[in-house]
Amino acid sequence: MNYLDRRFLRRFALAAAATLIAMTPGWGAQTTEPPTTSEPQVQAPAPQEPAPPAQPAVPQVTGTVVRFANTEIDLKTKDGKEEKVAINEGTKMLVELAKGIEVTVEYHRKVGGFIIAERILAAGAAPATEPVPAPVLKTSTATGDILSVTDASLVLRTKEGDITFFLAPSTEILVKPLAPGLRVTVEYREDKEQTKVAIRVIPAKSDEPETPPPATPPPGD
Repeated sequence: MNYLDRRFLRRFALAAAATLIAMTPGWGAQTTEPPTTSEPQVQAPAPQEPAPPAQPAVPQVTGTVVRFANTEIDLKTKDGKEEKVAINEGTKMLVELAKGIEVTVEYHRKVGGFIIAERILAAGAAPATEPVPAPVLKTSTATGDILSVTDASLVLRTKEGDITFFLAPSTEILVKPLAPGLRVTVEYREDKEQTKVAIRVIPAKSDEPETPPPATPPPGD
């Protein structure tokens, strides 16, 4: 075999080897894969305790005093609405009432058309540490026949004339049902504006003296 043949065979062998390498997996050009990076782990938020339920605000109404008695206040709110407020022995008075002042009434319930006051204080002012004592009013009585009666008032015909009494939610009524024509006695208090508020309505005692029972004859001998 001459020199040219050997050279040709050598080139042929190199070409065949190159072809074999290209067809064999894992050989030839290798692609470099980017390094695998692990995604950052997001920590789950810790469970939170449920928030305590919000305490309901104390219901209240604010208005200007247009009339007041020992057991009742008439308020006029800024929107022109009128509210009737009932006062009882449990009401804390934190302001001295007067016509024209603005007060805030805190309450927990309503009875009929009346707000039952828990506390009464000056509008926008912090509550006082000690309640203002309510004025002590004299209790009087009147006896007569009922002319008319509603849920809020009673008109009584007496010897001195017709008298109108205010019936508050705290009024103790011992005559039921109240009706025109009944003779009753009204225990009431009167404020400086001469408003008469009934404290108690009871049956009137008879004006006629009681007839003594007939004498029993002594037993015979």
